[in-house]
Amino acid sequence: MFTSNALVLFGPQFTPLAAQQAMLLSNLTVSDDGCKDLLQLGQERLEGLNMAILLKKFVVSGVDWVEGRPDPFEHLAGVVVNVTRLQQGRKLLLQPGRGLLQALVSQLLSPSETRRRGAAGAIKNCCMQAEVRLVQGWDRMDAKTFEDSFLKVLGRRKMGTWKTF
Repeated sequence: MFTSNALVLFGPQFTPLAAQQAMLLSNLTVSDDGCKDLLQLGQERLEGLNMAILLKKFVVSGVDWVEGRPDPFEHLAGVVVNVTRLQQGRKLLLQPGRGLLQALVSQLLSPSETRRRGAAGAIKNCCMQAEVRLVQGWDRMDAKTFEDSFLKVLGRRKMGTWKTF
């Protein structure tokens, strides 16, 4: 299927059509088959590779974003939400040591509403639809990383103190 070749669309170079390609990929992953194809399920050595690379492009482009310039990868937020509807997608995001969940949390502070909604939707999918054994992955997350990630969103520096503006 088309989604398994997603990385061909998002090569190392930025293209003027990147935003349209991201929208197309988001639409293709609305179906479970599109999500499974993007996750490369059944291809043991490659399983989740495309999604991890796309997620990296999504997060890195959000950090490098300059106000006034279009954000070509913001629509990958829809892909992340769509993929995390599946158990395999949630497993990929919650995999210890990959840091994918922490990377998504950073997008909650993005100036782009599309990015914030996508990150929040994916995190919600992981929290609300996660099976018991997946939720246990939260316990494995380093407490310091968890605290640093989510307290930034709350506007706190550390537990019990509020950041002053």
